Amino acid sequence: YDERGFMWPDPAALYSVMALQSEINPRMIEVVKELTGAAMITMPSSVKDLDSPETASDIERYMASGTTSARDRIRLMRLAWDFVGSEFGNRHQQYEKFYGGASFIVKQNMLRSYD
Repeated sequence: YDERGFMWPDPAALYSVMALQSEINPRMIEVVKELTGAAMITMPSSVKDLDSPETASDIERYMASGTTSARDRIRLMRLAWDFVGSEFGNRHQQYEKFYGGASFIVKQNMLRSYD
């Protein structure tokens, strides 16, 4: 606590988490990309494709997995796409990388605060 009664995080702990986070987020995105493979690329362009008599049977046949329907698998891939490929996901990646400043500055702060 400081003289006004505020509790502040330990600088070494704070800067180490900030430095680690800027390293972990890109790795996490790579893991999602690796796990989803080409499934995000082969998704139908619209939910209307799932209801169309011309395409529905092909989508159900080729997009389903051994334990999941095509519709549920597509939902999961859309969620992953929002995280790694959409405008929202890309903006969020920028935020996570730089919200505390450039990573080299955060790492310098960590070095200065290290015991």
